[in-house]
Amino acid sequence: MELTNNKPVNLESATTTAGNTPTINEISGVITTAGLTTAGLASTSITLTNSYIIDTNTHVYASIEYAGAGGAIVLNKVTVTANTCVFNIYNASATTTLNAAATIKFFIVQKTTN
Repeated sequence: MELTNNKPVNLESATTTAGNTPTINEISGVITTAGLTTAGLASTSITLTNSYIIDTNTHVYASIEYAGAGGAIVLNKVTVTANTCVFNIYNASATTTLNAAATIKFFIVQKTTN
């Protein structure tokens, strides 16, 4: 992948809905989680299986969207191992529980050695 002329890069993408252990074997994708009910100041994990995640030299970049009325969602950490990554979702609200699904958008970059 090479960025040229400040144009956006189009990546192959796939989407999965209502799951917390999705499999998406594309370079990028969108995960819509099941409804989250994470208590305040607690975490939950979404585990993605993806054959493009080769090893710990693979970087997974992600963002999260949440339209629920409760909680304060944060994509806290992404942990990578061969063929999987774990998105750690944290509810930063001390008093309100998450009460809706979240959407995680991700793309994968493999570090190469020269």
